[in-house]
Amino acid sequence: MEYTNINTPVDVENQPFSFISDQSKNNQKTQKNNENPSNNNKKNNYNNNYLNKYFNPINLYSKTINVASLNIRGGLESKMINLIDYMITYDIHFLHLCKTHKKDVKNSLNNNNDFQQNNKNSYRRLNHIQFTHTPSNQNFIIIHNPDPENPSSGISIIISPVLYKHLGPIEYVPGRMIHAFFYFKKHHQLYIINLYLPPLTSNNINFNTLHQINKYILQQINKANKYNYFILMGNFNINPHHNKLYYKNNNDNDLMIDSFDHCSNIPKHYYHKQLLNILKNNFYKDLIKRYLNPPPPTFSNHNSTSYIDIIFGSPNIINYIIYGNIVDAPVDTDHKLIYISINNYFFTNPNNFINNSNDNIELNNKKHTSLIEKINYKKINTSQWMDFHNFVWDEFSRLNSQNIYDDSIQISLNTHYEAIQQIINRTIKSLNFPIIKTTYTNTNTHMKFV
Repeated sequence: MEYTNINTPVDVENQPFSFISDQSKNNQKTQKNNENPSNNNKKNNYNNNYLNKYFNPINLYSKTINVASLNIRGGLESKMINLIDYMITYDIHFLHLCKTHKKDVKNSLNNNNDFQQNNKNSYRRLNHIQFTHTPSNQNFIIIHNPDPENPSSGISIIISPVLYKHLGPIEYVPGRMIHAFFYFKKHHQLYIINLYLPPLTSNNINFNTLHQINKYILQQINKANKYNYFILMGNFNINPHHNKLYYKNNNDNDLMIDSFDHCSNIPKHYYHKQLLNILKNNFYKDLIKRYLNPPPPTFSNHNSTSYIDIIFGSPNIINYIIYGNIVDAPVDTDHKLIYISINNYFFTNPNNFINNSNDNIELNNKKHTSLIEKINYKKINTSQWMDFHNFVWDEFSRLNSQNIYDDSIQISLNTHYEAIQQIINRTIKSLNFPIIKTTYTNTNTHMKFV
């Protein structure tokens, strides 16, 4: 396992890699789980087949893409292998991590307007770091955003090699926010804003940071067009559905004032609530709550539990989200992992082109001909059927053991249906079932079936 620092600066256009190897010293202990001699050949074949599917670039257009967020409570280096293995297993191509415990006094803003860190007039960059995953030998990209003052803060994002090809610029607030821009040829522009808001009990020094985060997000929303699709996720350190958190003078227009003048008599939750009001006023929705209503706690300790890890979506992306869930984290932490699944139709819908060009999307050819893939059930052997049964049953048993936190039977059924469907599809892909390919021709549309 290599941990390689590319030292590639972020820019509007991605720069070519310049590899500088740096062997990690912290991976040997964690890597033992991949070297367990009890793993049989069938399990290895399962892993290898699934690796090939996960890293196939066409997957971005042929299945759901999952994005997730997790508060890892420090220890990022020792948890990295388990996190990336989890990403591969559960089709997560973008993972936001907060509370990474990374600090760098040099990672600070010169002024309140210095948020567009990757424009041509700025010299500050967040390094793109390569993490080589074995045995796939694929390069995941990690972008750290350390906190300049607080060693208990810091956030990072991990991007799969498939999704990284579409990454544009990065804008950030030190230690608290990373805004990743993704561009898809003739398709949507996906903006993922990752947040780690300070706890309500933190010092007043965070008020200025919170004010600037809110101002930045409001500006991004105000200048967005119909081709911009937003996901805001992370640890908000406030429950958005807690009715007692209220402040009557919360005015979004105050954010447009350049000068910052904090009023000492406002409550601690003022800026957290202000951000929630910005999202509410622009019809952003809690995507997890659409499937788990009310949503269960994402944080728990010996004193309390709370729902503070959240994923919000802009109105135009809601119909593309087919599932959202809260699950146990793959590493030691006091938070749950939250994730959503984006339908592949988000990337392939011909009505979502940025222009009206007659060119087809890159998966199509000029004759409007494509292949329909179907499973050849007659050629599935006994061993594959047994593996399929075992894998699906194990996942179903795990899913069945989870509590349902929803009073609506319909929402519960939808949630379980989507989860089981993903389990079946993921297992089929991993076991490399025999496929029948049928040519399909359509002269009336540019859309192709993959």
